[in-house]
Amino acid sequence: MSNPSPNTNVNLSGSGSVPHVQRPDGALIPQQGTDAGELKVFVTNSPENEEANASLAAIDANTDGIESALGSTNSKLDTLLSQTDGLEGSATSTATNTGTTATQVTAIAGSVDQLEGYVDGLEGSATTTAAQATAINTNTDQLEGYLDGVEGKLDNVIGGVVTTDSRSTSNGAAASGTAKSGAGSLLAVMVRNGSSLTTLHVFLFDNTSASGTLICLPISLSPGDFVAIGTDIFTNDGTTFSTGLTWGFSTNSTSYSAHSTATDCRITLVYK
Repeated sequence: MSNPSPNTNVNLSGSGSVPHVQRPDGALIPQQGTDAGELKVFVTNSPENEEANASLAAIDANTDGIESALGSTNSKLDTLLSQTDGLEGSATSTATNTGTTATQVTAIAGSVDQLEGYVDGLEGSATTTAAQATAINTNTDQLEGYLDGVEGKLDNVIGGVVTTDSRSTSNGAAASGTAKSGAGSLLAVMVRNGSSLTTLHVFLFDNTSASGTLICLPISLSPGDFVAIGTDIFTNDGTTFSTGLTWGFSTNSTSYSAHSTATDCRITLVYK
């Protein structure tokens, strides 16, 4: 049914007739219905109706606002749901990352334990090395002591044999002679028997004449023999004498008996 326009009058016709709506200009608008007890209500344009219509229009506007607000709210809820899904995804990713980080921390802790083991090993090696260094230093000190002793002996040899030794030689000039008066050391002797017939014996005396205490046993020489005795017998320090050093060629090996031919007697003495 159409709503009447604001200026439409509603009149009811008599019994048995169909109600009509009459416009202000007198034109009638037929209304559908029956005569059998239908109640046709037509509201005329009154101030109350106008206020009701305004209220309805305001309600419609408010309803539209509510529907718009609900639409905006639904949109915001959709956005919030989307953001919630994003947060849930981030939480899952964070949990995964946390698990990965925990695994990495465990691996790092294992590596730290290995490093500590290496450091302990290095410390043990350092302790062993220090002990070995101490032993090496001790051995070095001992070696230096030995070297000092060797150097001292070399100094004695050089000083005694090379720099301060003296030599006395008689090449057939005499059958006896005194090489040194006073104390000293005999380092070496070289003798030759120039005779082709006679065996000679060289006596070395701790005296200034061919008599007295012998420095060593007589050296026996067959005709033409040559004998050299050095520090292999007399040692590097030499064989000492206190009074002097005298030599003589003898024809007797047990007691001194001077040989008469000087040209048969050749001798060199090294002493200090």
